[in-house]
Amino acid sequence: MPDYEAEPDYNAPNPPPHRRHRRPPAPDGGAPPAPASSLALTSAPASAPAPAPASAPAPAPAPACLDTGASPIGDCSKIKAPAGCFPALSPAKKCATFKAYFDPKVAAIAVSCMAGLTSTQVCDSSQIVACSKGALVQACTDPSVAQVCQIAATKCKASAADCSVLLSGLNDDGQEKVAQCVAQGCPGGLFGCVDALK
Repeated sequence: MPDYEAEPDYNAPNPPPHRRHRRPPAPDGGAPPAPASSLALTSAPASAPAPAPASAPAPAPAPACLDTGASPIGDCSKIKAPAGCFPALSPAKKCATFKAYFDPKVAAIAVSCMAGLTSTQVCDSSQIVACSKGALVQACTDPSVAQVCQIAATKCKASAADCSVLLSGLNDDGQEKVAQCVAQGCPGGLFGCVDALK
């Protein structure tokens, strides 16, 4: 008996349609989580450290004062007044006074100042006084003049600071002569005692 292909049963119920799998809903009803990106797994490069702030420059050191050490002093014979100039004390003799009664380094500054004066300035006593004071103010403070300066404060009406400036640059002989002048009442003021050294 020949085999006949079975006829489909049109009365049979249709098979259920294929159902696609759905992703589970995201928590709290939000969108489903996105897959982790490989970029998120790589660590961000470390940022370069911030440069250290520039430090403020160190202040310049204070200029050193002139101590009592030895120092070469210029030649006073080269300091001469021109013809017609008659200062109270000749420039050469005033220069010699600096060398005799000032500490060596202070005397060197005063003599160098005088050597730099013009012929007209050498005849001006105020210019020589300026050289003298300009050198004395650079001397280191000498504590040994404190006692004389206490007397000068009364007899010479000079402050302790001014007295220390004027006397600290003198050597022992210069300080002794100024102390004698102070004891006599400073007839020409305290600097007058210094300027009168000869």
